[in-house]
Order: sequence, then C-alpha cells, then structure tokens
Amino acid sequence: MMLDDARSIWELVERRVDATPDRVMLYDGDRATTFAQFRDMAERAAAGLIGLGVGLGVNVSWQLPTWTESAVLVGAPPLEGKLELDPLVLFGISEKKLMGCFLGSCNSLRDIPRMVAMWQAGQLDLEALVTAHRPLTEINEAFTDLAAGVGIRTVIDLV
Repeated sequence: MMLDDARSIWELVERRVDATPDRVMLYDGDRATTFAQFRDMAERAAAGLIGLGVGLGVNVSWQLPTWTESAVLVGAPPLEGKLELDPLVLFGISEKKLMGCFLGSCNSLRDIPRMVAMWQAGQLDLEALVTAHRPLTEINEAFTDLAAGVGIRTVIDLV
C-alpha cells in the first residue's frame, strides 16, 4: 500500500480495509477493533455529525469518552507550526492527559521482542509502514525525499 499518493487519511483507512479488513487496528485493554470495525464506527460518527448539520469545512472538536484513560495520537505539527488545544476541554472537563514521547517511548528490551512476535503471528504489518525501498547507492536521494516529506520511512537495501 503506497502512502505517498493518498489524498486523505480517510483514503488510507479505505485502502487498509480493502487490503486487511479483519486485521486488528486498535487494542483497548482486552478489546480489539479491526480496520473494518474502525471504518464502520467512523462512518456512523460522520453520519451523526451530518445529521446535526455539520458539513465540509466545519471544524469539529472531538472529546474522548470519560472511560478511555488515554489515547495515542501519532503525528506532529510542522516545526514552524503550532498545536492549539482547549485546556478546559482537555484537562478540566474530561481529565485527560497530554504526554509527549521521543521515538515512541520504546523500551527496546521489552518492545522489540513483542513486536517481532506480533509480526511473526501476522498481527503487525511492517511492510505497510514502509514508504519506499532504495539501494544504498541512492541514499542521498532518500535523504532528499525525507526532507521533502515524501519518503518518511524509506528502507535502504544494503545489497
């Protein structure tokens, strides 16, 4: 699945559902949600918003349910950009936490063996995370792609 030509996050969701609808996307304690279930829940939420008159171009603030202790949101604003949050909604009303992390806060002794086991069991699709493959002779082009935001997870093949 190529990420570079996607026009939206929703297009990536649809592609993933087409490719692996029954693969687990989210774990919440002892509950698991597949890609197809996630799509269906998102479509129901969108239909509800449309029913309330929310349309294209309208900004929507989403409050997590109080029974969810935390959510992991992956991404970052541009270096020259900023992230705006309503502190009353985030901290005052819903008592959520906002935590940063560095490199995913990975504990390699614990997490790498777990991820390898998940990959071997077919529960972790690493290939879907790769945006491109390049030979070692094209490493400079890979860095150019990275700087341009095109090849953010390029694998350099050493042979």
